[in-house]
Amino acid sequence: MVAGAGKEHKMKGKKGLNQYRWNLVIKKIDNQSAYFINYLRFPPAGTYSLHIIVDDIIMKKEFVILK
Repeated sequence: MVAGAGKEHKMKGKKGLNQYRWNLVIKKIDNQSAYFINYLRFPPAGTYSLHIIVDDIIMKKEFVILK
């Protein structure tokens, strides 16, 4: 799985149903300030595509993130 800027997530599948859950967080910011609330960064609004590749099979799906 490629997540923005060429980042890829690889996982091994097992026989049966496999799933990958992504909370849409692309960056976590570590700040020790007591009042810092914006520590999770999410992708900007726009159209994205998900590519799942298994052996010779390529599945693609576009999705939209709304702000």
